[in-house]
Amino acid sequence: MTRTRPQPIRGPPPTPWRRRDHSRQLQVRGSVETGQATVGGVAQPRSLIINAVAYSYHEEPLKVGQVEFDLGRHFLRFQTTVGLADDATSSVKYLVEVHGDGRRLTEYTLGLGEAEQVDLDVTGILRLRLSTTLLGEEETVDSSYAYYRSSTVFGDARVIGRQGAVPPNPTATG
Repeated sequence: MTRTRPQPIRGPPPTPWRRRDHSRQLQVRGSVETGQATVGGVAQPRSLIINAVAYSYHEEPLKVGQVEFDLGRHFLRFQTTVGLADDATSSVKYLVEVHGDGRRLTEYTLGLGEAEQVDLDVTGILRLRLSTTLLGEEETVDSSYAYYRSSTVFGDARVIGRQGAVPPNPTATG
């Protein structure tokens, strides 16, 4: 199967990750897109899909993909199913981390066919960062872009708050 460089989805991403006009871009590394993906044979609607990218201008290339969201301290929980997309390279492993205001909330080392249910307390958190780091080596999709072939999926990702106490959507900052 030939895979091309991931293309961002046109138009606003599905709720709850809709970007609002008053947002500030903070940080995105790699390729980040939204849509449906399959993890372990299970379709994950409303997914956030992250591909790590090789940053070769460092002494040792970084193999990272990440996106940060402005939660504005309005939310209570972050829930998702995280895993590698079913078209990932068989032998690859990724370190997946979730940080809130610079503090690691959880981490998982995942390979093909492995998924974790995530349910985190994000009470009082301003910035939520989702990141994926390639452990070891993997072929890139295209040497001019250096995107790694395997995608990390945050399936049906959502933040939950008290009704009436939160804006309709958190702000995507990337």
